Amino acid sequence: MRAREAVEDLMAYVPLPPSGARRVLPDAVLTWQRGPLPFLASVSAVRADDVDRLLAEAPAWFRERGATACTWWLGPSTRPTGLRDRLLAGGMDEVATASAMLLDSEPDAGPGTAAGAARALRVVEVDGPERLLAYRTLLALAGGSGEVGEEVRAELARSNPEAWRDAQRTARTRRHYLVEVDGEPVAAGGLGVTEHGFGVLTGGATAPAARGLGCYRRLVHHRWQVARSLGLEALAVQASPMSRPVLAGLGFSAVAELAVLLQPLAQGQDPGRAAR
Repeated sequence: MRAREAVEDLMAYVPLPPSGARRVLPDAVLTWQRGPLPFLASVSAVRADDVDRLLAEAPAWFRERGATACTWWLGPSTRPTGLRDRLLAGGMDEVATASAMLLDSEPDAGPGTAAGAARALRVVEVDGPERLLAYRTLLALAGGSGEVGEEVRAELARSNPEAWRDAQRTARTRRHYLVEVDGEPVAAGGLGVTEHGFGVLTGGATAPAARGLGCYRRLVHHRWQVARSLGLEALAVQASPMSRPVLAGLGFSAVAELAVLLQPLAQGQDPGRAAR
């Protein structure tokens, strides 16, 4: 599987921690990781003939793992045609869009920022539980409304020891990085090392106060250098609208546009099944 063929369905290829799970169905791929964010439970690579069966099977599988919501990642190769409209009519919400993007050559240097040049930006690898908690908190910030509530912070702290054990066991395939400004962690980004010869940009979050300093650009360059040192030929990413122009400026090309739909998993609630 080459990166260009996989990037639209990237959730199906992202390396998982030992506590995560993936189920490959004939018509979709279900991916789950422990955590409070719905993006950690995803349905991707949907090529379904029997949508009703998938709408019953996928939520049941996620519920068994304690998820309260999941996301459906739909792109131009999704089948059947019109599935997005059907799921929206059935009660799901479109919560995000993403661009499937690919980089297979050295990223452009691009212009630096005066603000970033005036501050001490430093990329560090997550090498202990304290930095991992900072990394996970930044990702929660990006996955929410711009704030991390006390309940989410408490859950992140409670689950951090297990997350750190997972990180240690999967250090070869899942790498995590922070940008520190004047010693404080302000941006996060991960690198997934797939068995197909390409890397996946995972995570990606910058604290609001640090935006405009060039943190994300610095993280992309660092992960490209790591990927090349590992013999990987390309970087793939499903980029948010905020990240897309930065990545395009670095040389990433857009392969497909995606819609991300949220499905609540309250018992007996199966959006999409009632819509025809």
